Amino acid sequence: MTNTETCLMASALTLICCLCGAAQEGAQPAVVPIRPNERVVHCAGQPFNHVYYGHHLERYLLRRFAHSGLIFRHVDMKRSTAATLRSVEQDVLVHKPTLVVLQPGNVDIRAQFRRLEYDFATLPKTMEALVVRLRQEGIRVILCSPIPVGSSESLQDLSPPNKGIQGWVGAMRDMAAKHDAVFVDLFSEAVTWPMISSAKTYYATGTHQKSWELFLDQVRFEPSGSVIRVEAQKGEIEAEGAAVKDLKTDDGGVAFALENEASAGAALVQVMNLPAGDYAVSVDGKVAARKTANELLKGVDLGEFLQPAANPKALLAELRRGHRLAKEMTQVASYKLPSWVKLGDFEEQKRKALEGLLTQLDEHDRRIRQRVRPRPLKVIISPVGD
Repeated sequence: MTNTETCLMASALTLICCLCGAAQEGAQPAVVPIRPNERVVHCAGQPFNHVYYGHHLERYLLRRFAHSGLIFRHVDMKRSTAATLRSVEQDVLVHKPTLVVLQPGNVDIRAQFRRLEYDFATLPKTMEALVVRLRQEGIRVILCSPIPVGSSESLQDLSPPNKGIQGWVGAMRDMAAKHDAVFVDLFSEAVTWPMISSAKTYYATGTHQKSWELFLDQVRFEPSGSVIRVEAQKGEIEAEGAAVKDLKTDDGGVAFALENEASAGAALVQVMNLPAGDYAVSVDGKVAARKTANELLKGVDLGEFLQPAANPKALLAELRRGHRLAKEMTQVASYKLPSWVKLGDFEEQKRKALEGLLTQLDEHDRRIRQRVRPRPLKVIISPVGD
């Protein structure tokens, strides 16, 4: 091999390594910090406001961050992104968001079903204008791609109108990068997923779950859990994101009540200075794991045992109440008197109506915090005999 060939080979290998590294780096989820008192508005189009949708994002964020003051508002997109852009003040900005999740679903393609030909040129322009409007207000944005309509065998064999939607995906990826927004591709891996309804535009419950998991593959919300450190011999405790009460260090093990701040996510318990040997980790009277003293130095994650204080039905009922109140707020904010009606104190009545709804939403947020508060866990780590 000549020196030239050697150099070319080395350059090629370097390029391949760079591309592989970039691909791996691109596969990592985008980190979205959740700050104290974050205000999240989820602006969702069909089918992410359909009866089969489980409001996965709302439940996920509230269970992890309601204790830090997070407020969540669900807002239905209008008939199209263009209509949402026209009403962004009344529908989205009225809730004073700090983070907006735009999830158009397939609302823009559904709006064109009666046309002879699909218009694929308009959406990128209106979506970018919407993103720009939000970013001008200092609002962080998570921009989700549209989803397919019907299903295709693969990305290489897209059925109409999915070929055009694929172009939207690329355009939205570019605009997210341009405007410092997080992009989530809910299209490319979903083209083969089945859809329901005569028009093949809705997801069944199980497919909604797959779409949510696809979202989580691309976005990581932080901080992501609690860490509890117990010094077994001195009985000292350090806890981040949790409180430890009633610590006992009898019989060569430890026992305590764990009061986590969040009702989901990681809850890593580390125990130092235990005598060598095997230990059973019990949660609420049931053995959860068996670990050695060395393994307990690294920690055992008890996050799977975290549960909200309220039962699922009570939590869901309160979520729906919040959806109704948020919808009423957008309706009041956007209401205009007919031209033939004269009412001198109309703006004052409107202001009072909005204040009343804000009071109800404050109460809703308080109830949510109560309902997602986790039940305390009774943890016992005890030695296991031979």
